Amino acid sequence: MTEQLQAALRIAEHLGLPKTFPNLRTIEAAIESEAESSAISIDEAEDVIVAATADARKFGVSGSGRVPRINRFFFEDALWRETYIYAQYQKRRRMDQTA
Repeated sequence: MTEQLQAALRIAEHLGLPKTFPNLRTIEAAIESEAESSAISIDEAEDVIVAATADARKFGVSGSGRVPRINRFFFEDALWRETYIYAQYQKRRRMDQTA
């Protein structure tokens, strides 16, 4: 089992999502995308996605207050990137890179 698939399984378990192949594959692709686009490790991408998903469940996305359904489409549409905590994470990364 790949590192990405193991991370996808942990995220599905953490969020209480069914561990079906379509769900796991979509979460796995989201992890790979985040790791690649942010130039971070799989473990870091997993942590970012879990934190941002918790933020979305609590506060919604894009400042709209709209709380999305957390399902495979949440990951397919990369909605974790539309959360406050994700924006703060990216801001910290930019500051660290310029320092």
